Amino acid sequence: MDNEFQEIFNSLPEENKKEVMKKLEYERVRAETKLRLETDPSIQEYFKSYNIYSIGTFKMLYPIHKANWMVNWLDIPKIDESFDLQYVNAAKEGLAMILKRKALQRIAEWNAYQAEYDGIETSIDFAMWSADIFNVPYIEPITRFELDIYLKYRTTDYYDMYDNLDLPMSYRLQLMYRKMNVDDDGEDNFCRLYNTLAGAGTYLVLPTTKTDIEGRYEDNFRNYNIDKHNKDIAEGRKEQPVRDERPNLPTEYYNANTEFVMRFENDDVIKKYREYIHHEQRDIKESLQIEQEERLLWHLKSMFRENEPFPIAAHDDFREAIKTAFIEFEKHKTIEAIETAYEDYLFRIENKMSFEKDEEKIEHALDYIRRTKEYLLEARVFAGEPADLNMF
Repeated sequence: MDNEFQEIFNSLPEENKKEVMKKLEYERVRAETKLRLETDPSIQEYFKSYNIYSIGTFKMLYPIHKANWMVNWLDIPKIDESFDLQYVNAAKEGLAMILKRKALQRIAEWNAYQAEYDGIETSIDFAMWSADIFNVPYIEPITRFELDIYLKYRTTDYYDMYDNLDLPMSYRLQLMYRKMNVDDDGEDNFCRLYNTLAGAGTYLVLPTTKTDIEGRYEDNFRNYNIDKHNKDIAEGRKEQPVRDERPNLPTEYYNANTEFVMRFENDDVIKKYREYIHHEQRDIKESLQIEQEERLLWHLKSMFRENEPFPIAAHDDFREAIKTAFIEFEKHKTIEAIETAYEDYLFRIENKMSFEKDEEKIEHALDYIRRTKEYLLEARVFAGEPADLNMF
């Protein structure tokens, strides 16, 4: 550490010092892993069996994954904490989904020059709303009626565990599908139910003036880069891409890492990897049968832990009986948690108290916003405009 950094570091509270050291260690592991993927002869030999394009993705993701399990593995909640938090987290995600649906209207009004918000310079800035939705001051509080819509969604066939609202992308996606006039309107099931019962508002019909302006800069710059790339190939400055018939190197978190970790990492790394993905020390899941057994055990532990009677219907297969009972049990516990979370939400609103922030989500949003704005600035300069974002 240089003297100036050392002085700043020494002035920090102990908890902050730990956080700084943790981030430095994270970057060290990530950088060392990235270098090893580029230089280790045995790894280069291993890569030869896979499609060259998938290797690039693997080289980007694996160092991040490894840094996570090597540095953050001690932060993983213990099993008791995990049981305690699963319904609390589900409740928070439910309230966040309602707020994000309400935010779609605010984004549309900004897009149509009907409203301005502090901190919103371009549409991508709404990613910060997505990361800290509870503290956005421009969204009206959740009403009881809106909560009941979410409960209906969560406890009926409308519910889809993969539904996700991500600002501003969900807004832009729904608009895109609407303009394409295809059967799939791009809405998740919750938005569809909310729009049916509470009304869609005007977020899908207001003018999209600002995002259209952004899009023209981005499209022109993208088309230029594509044309330049093709011209470079035609004139021999770049090689013509050739289809690589080799299989892709898997990049899914668990599958990609497991084989690679077991083959190239030492015992300490393997141990922390197993801890991080919640596998037993002696085994890493390799079959659907093991996964199904562990899921069934999880269902039983979840119900036993609550220590309250819950009906279970008869079934020829006890496993199916447990699965069905757990689905109903989970609905029951989630509704309880949502009601409690809503009471806390109203209390904070009424007393003008801020909500807890997810610093990791905020950090990721800031990085995403920075990278996207850099591209937009490049597109502006390419169009002969000043290197700023004063487009509107």
